[in-house]
Amino acid sequence: MPYEQVSRPNVGTKAVMLCVALVLASGCPRTTVWFPVRESQREPDAGSMQADTEPDHAPDAGSHAPEGAGSGSAMADPPAAFGGTGVASAGREAAQPTAAGAAGTVVAGGGGSAGTGGSGGSNAADSAGSAGAPAAVSGEPKLPKLPATCPKLATGMVDILGQQLRLWVGTKQTTRTAPMLVYWYATGSNPGEVELFFGSMVREIVARGGIVAAQAMSTDKGTDTSGTQIWTSGDLAIADAVVACAVRDFNVDERRIYTAGSSAGGLHAGYMAVERSSYIAAAVLNSGGLLPNLVLSSPARVPPVLTLHGASGTDVVIIDFALTSVAYDKAIKARGGFAVDCDHGGGHAGGGGLSDAAWRFLQDHPFGVTPEPYANGLPTIFPSYCKIQ
Repeated sequence: MPYEQVSRPNVGTKAVMLCVALVLASGCPRTTVWFPVRESQREPDAGSMQADTEPDHAPDAGSHAPEGAGSGSAMADPPAAFGGTGVASAGREAAQPTAAGAAGTVVAGGGGSAGTGGSGGSNAADSAGSAGAPAAVSGEPKLPKLPATCPKLATGMVDILGQQLRLWVGTKQTTRTAPMLVYWYATGSNPGEVELFFGSMVREIVARGGIVAAQAMSTDKGTDTSGTQIWTSGDLAIADAVVACAVRDFNVDERRIYTAGSSAGGLHAGYMAVERSSYIAAAVLNSGGLLPNLVLSSPARVPPVLTLHGASGTDVVIIDFALTSVAYDKAIKARGGFAVDCDHGGGHAGGGGLSDAAWRFLQDHPFGVTPEPYANGLPTIFPSYCKIQ
């Protein structure tokens, strides 16, 4: 399945072809990723964005994910908020300060090692019990406030706080709570991307009566958190609202609210995991990481994170996403958090083949899980190139 098919006609009434690299630099390198993209950040036509009544069963990406293009400085040291240098580079100006008052900068620079730790293939975690059933939890998530009104939560497009979201919704559970995933798509893509990269995860969440939510487009408010201005800090207000509504109205488990994203969306998912660590249980970043210099909203805790990326020098679209991923892992670990890094060796955003492992990681890491379920090694579902940091 060619990656171009992820951008369906539901991105708006008009589309133009744009090289991803042109978002940040003039001219396209020889290796180029092309997407149909909207001409401007505007509300989509209701008809063109309408979803089917049931989620599509798109195959996981794996080898069909696009390869990176472009060149630029790579990121090594953790952001300054985590004790690193926080140097601005990578072909764009430093981000503006966050609402919390931290000076936002794009982090770049020389190399950083992947670190050491446990590897995939160990069955130590398998013997600890079934996925999603850890021994204990510690601490209580702090949920966001409810909006004035909540939409009816059903598969398709919904409007909340004046913004559209695409939802995949299962059957509401009465005897158990259900998980929720907030997904952020890549530059030039659309909400349906989540089915391409993490289709099996979407189906599992829906089958369990849960919800997958993906915002249609940015509010364009606040700090650029994605490096391409496709997502901004103001977008978290929309995520907050749908999360609060889902917990109240759809029996979503407040300890099983996760975030994930790919490319620019993976950078923003990393931002959300940090800035909403008060309720995000865990995160999966597919060629993501952390660019801005941000401050944790809950300094006492950082969520566990799984980073998926290609080889350094190959997983490149302006910046080297292998290095942004490693730097994010270091930042999480420096804060006492837990991180697993999977260098699949391929091109940009090629982590879709790890959808099942990513879902296992999220299941095994509800909010505040203790002790760490992977302390003695990764479950066998993880390939050998996945390493505990």
